[in-house]
Amino acid sequence: ALLAPAAVAQDFFLDQTSLEFDPGAGTSPPPQFVNLINGLGSSIQISLNSRTQSGGPWLSASISPNPVPGGQNATITVSVNSSRLQAGTYQGTVTVSDGTTKEFIDVTLNVAGVVISAPTSKSITLLQGTTGGVTVHVTGGPATLNVSSTVPWLSPEGSAQAPGDVDVTVDATSLTPGPHTGGVSLQCAAGGSPCLPVFVSIT
Repeated sequence: ALLAPAAVAQDFFLDQTSLEFDPGAGTSPPPQFVNLINGLGSSIQISLNSRTQSGGPWLSASISPNPVPGGQNATITVSVNSSRLQAGTYQGTVTVSDGTTKEFIDVTLNVAGVVISAPTSKSITLLQGTTGGVTVHVTGGPATLNVSSTVPWLSPEGSAQAPGDVDVTVDATSLTPGPHTGGVSLQCAAGGSPCLPVFVSIT
């Protein structure tokens, strides 16, 4: 007669093994929580290992209390740092182990919004006392952008569209001879699709 394989007793159980986060681009969502139930009469020491398939190390997890007392519960806090991730879907896994039992929490991160891009730098040469302009070509979107400057001698239009061109006035009338570097920041306007801000250095 064939013997059925003996069931392997688990040291602990998780109340859920998949999580989904849905932040907008440029933001991070609040953490989510998974309950761990220690099925043994003795305490167990839990190790957590977070791995992501793309987007860098955006996933982290912690557990409290640890060690987990026998017959007691512990809370696993799962956090994602998505503030620097472009819009898209990312996958990660938290491995929960006490050396004997191993469980996995699958994490899906859906970053909503649009992707915009522009040259990282532009340069212009002007005679002292004159003004000129540079045009920054923005791709991606569609989105309405708020445009701001880091220095008083750069005057971008207040809003622009992606895809499209942003015209920036360069005023050298009060600048001394030599190189000067400033920049403009492009951010998606509130109320529309979110995006990661883009910074263009202008020399």
